[in-house]
Order: sequence, then C-alpha cells, then structure tokens
Amino acid sequence: MKIKKELSSYRNIVSMILEKEQEKEEIADSKADVSGPSYDVTGSRPTGYIQTNKENKIYECDRKIDLLNREIKKLKRTLNVLDSLILTLDAEEKLIIVGFFLEGKTNRKICKELDAFRGITQENEQSTIEAIKKRKGRIIKKMQKRYDNRTKN
Repeated sequence: MKIKKELSSYRNIVSMILEKEQEKEEIADSKADVSGPSYDVTGSRPTGYIQTNKENKIYECDRKIDLLNREIKKLKRTLNVLDSLILTLDAEEKLIIVGFFLEGKTNRKICKELDAFRGITQENEQSTIEAIKKRKGRIIKKMQKRYDNRTKN
C-alpha cells in the first residue's frame, strides 16, 4: 500500500463506501418478497421442479449484496489502516496531514492554522508554504515506514 496514494484518495474511498451502501440498500429494497416453492407433504419439491425467474432474481440480488459487503469491508480496512497511522502522529503532524488530505485545505490555510496552533501572531509568522510542503513529504515517508514495519511483522 502506498500511503500517499491512499491518503490522496481518502475522501474518494469514503464516498465510494457511501455509494456502495446506497446501492446495497436499493438492491435490498428491490428484492421481491416471494413465497417459496410449493412442497408436497413429504417436504420435497414436486417432480420436474424448475426454478422461477423470481427465485433467480432473489439469488442474484443476494449475490450482489454479498459482493458489495465484501467491497465495503475492504475499503473500510484501508480507512482503518490510514486512521491508525494518523493516530500515531503528533498534533502538528495530524494538523498537516488531516488538513491537506482529509479536509482538502490548501497549504496556505494549513500554515495559518499551524501558526494559530503554535500561538504565533500574524506579524511573526514562522511557517511557510515551502516548509509545510517539505514537512508533509517527511510525514508521509514516516507513515509509509510505519506501515511497512507493521506489514513485515
């Protein structure tokens, strides 16, 4: 897993999960309520029984729902990995990574928030956009290294 790529697509992953959840609900709503086949007294199907189109539709809906559940589970695992890596960062690093990748803020806005977090006044501004860009790169490398170490063990 490339952490930078996954962080960049974090918001897309969240929207994909929501779309798949909606699709799953739509499939479940469209699934027809059909009574089962008629059985004789012994509980077996009549001779020459053929599945109906409604039963095939129900089977297909169940199969699609299972597939969507697996896809959602995989996407949620990716988000959980990223969230756990973000939790390992210190407060300033979280501010940078969460602000840029998860909230879609610009580097300039993150600089202002970082200065406000540090208690620096506007006249004595220390953070620069270039410094934020470099620091963001170092943080991503740090997160990638932590992820790689986790997967080795």
